[in-house]
Formats: sequence, C-alpha cells, structure tokens
Amino acid sequence: MEETYTPADCLLIEDLEALKTIADPLRTQIMEALESQPLTVNQVAERLGLAASKLYYHISLLEKHRFVTVVSTTTHGNLIEKRYGVTARDFDLHENLLNFASQPSSDKSALYNLMLNLLDTARADLARSLEAREFNRQHGAQDHPRRVLLERGLRRIPDARAEDFMDRLAALFKEFEAEPDGSQQDTPQYALTIALHPSFYYHEDLDKSTAVPGRKPTARNKAREKKS
Repeated sequence: MEETYTPADCLLIEDLEALKTIADPLRTQIMEALESQPLTVNQVAERLGLAASKLYYHISLLEKHRFVTVVSTTTHGNLIEKRYGVTARDFDLHENLLNFASQPSSDKSALYNLMLNLLDTARADLARSLEAREFNRQHGAQDHPRRVLLERGLRRIPDARAEDFMDRLAALFKEFEAEPDGSQQDTPQYALTIALHPSFYYHEDLDKSTAVPGRKPTARNKAREKKS
C-alpha cells in the first residue's frame, strides 16, 4: 500500500445491507485485488480480465458501505481518475448477524449468500487463475508448474475431536496470514480457503436427548466457523 495510506486492521459489519454487499464473489475479488495496493478501476479490471464498465457499480456499492475508499485522485485533462484501497484488511460480523436461529427466513438469505460467497469466490479465483496462467504462458511466461490442493472429506468424529481439528486449522490459517507479502513481480500469490463444519441430515437423532456445549460462532472474510 502507499505510505500515505494504511488500512485498518478490521471492519465490523453491523447491518444486513452491508452484509449483502460483501456476499458477492466479484466484489470479494475486487477487494482482494485492492488489498495489496490501491488501484484504479481500469487496473482492477485488467487484473480480473473484465471490462471496467462491469466494475463501477460494484465498486460504488463497496465504497457506499465503507469496504473501499478513494485513496488518491489524478486529473487527466477533464477526466478525474480515482485510485481505491480497502478500508480494512479484514472484517468481522456483529454478533446480532450471527444469531442465525432467531432470524426470520427473509433475513437468513444474507448469511446463506455469505457462506456461498466463500465457495464461489474460491471457484472463480481458481478458474480465472488457470485461464490467466495459460494466457500468460502464451505471451512468453515460463512454464513453471505449481501444485493445487483441492479435497473434500466426510467423517463421523466426536465433537471434541472436531474442535481439535478446528483449532489446528485456525492456527494454520493464522500462520498463513502472518506470512510477509513478497513483491508482486517475483513472488507468486496463493489463496487458502478452509471449511470444516458439522454435516447434518434430516431426521437424525443427533442432539435430540442432550445438548452439546459449543463456542460462540465468529465470522471473518477469509476464515469462518459456523455452528449448525
């Protein structure tokens, strides 16, 4: 980021409209593109392989709900070019937005969309990365194969064991986020998405006789825990 601009560590999302705004894969990708340094709309469009005209509406919504902000402006004749940066490197949800069981059905869609957004963003990011890598290779980039790890498992394990896995995964994610960013020119960028959750079926007898104590859920834009 620019020396004159440093984003906050965290932004608290307190209302559903802001939650609905961020629960969109394209807007998440826009924020990820802006996380390392402020960019113009045209620069973001180039990185995502999209037309700039498709981004103005989304950036306007992100600015309205304080996810991005104008860092600097440059005048070119009669045109004013804005450079945007993220207002915070991460975000949390207010506890009222996490009170899933007590929310009416109409209010649950934002949380559902936020969950789906994580998966859709990971899918879109991986698909774009594969296409962009092939494009770059066709334009002179060296052939340098890199690993992709994509797995899904399903096991019946005790709650205590699941908590242990969650603690270890959360620690691994914190370690990943703590890694210093290298220069964009010579260091590849990797994306890490984690989802470990109870997988229930209808008409199961689980939890009908005894309540299982659990930790209060929290939510973040890059790693989330959700109690079903």
